[in-house]
Amino acid sequence: MSARETDTGADDRTEALTVLEFALGSQRCCMRIECVVEVVRTGGVTPMPDTPAHVEGVMDLRGETTAIVDPTKLLDFDTDSSKSKVVVLEAEEAVGWLVDKVYQVRRVATDALDDTVASGSVKGVFADGDHVVWIEPDEVLGAQ
Repeated sequence: MSARETDTGADDRTEALTVLEFALGSQRCCMRIECVVEVVRTGGVTPMPDTPAHVEGVMDLRGETTAIVDPTKLLDFDTDSSKSKVVVLEAEEAVGWLVDKVYQVRRVATDALDDTVASGSVKGVFADGDHVVWIEPDEVLGAQ
């Protein structure tokens, strides 16, 4: 486990997921690490005319034009914060999510998941202390 990766309750006998934990406004969220290509600082986002409200613009990431979206608009989260990071996602087309902060990569025990609140792209809440909302980006992007 790397210095930036923490283990929270998931041992060798417990089924676990490795997730990237981040903030959307005041809400702590996570997604499976397999969905993430990289995390970069915001900057150089070029606004695009005549695009949906959730599309903030595009960025050039190593020669590839990447669409930058605000997931708070897709998920209908109420937040008015300044986004400081872009989580570049593994997807058919290059896309990045604007997030407020990236906390850590960590393993979470699947038995800590409360899936009674699952709805659409929200798969549940990990209730192991911080109440982190588990989001599936493919489903969020597919619903746009």
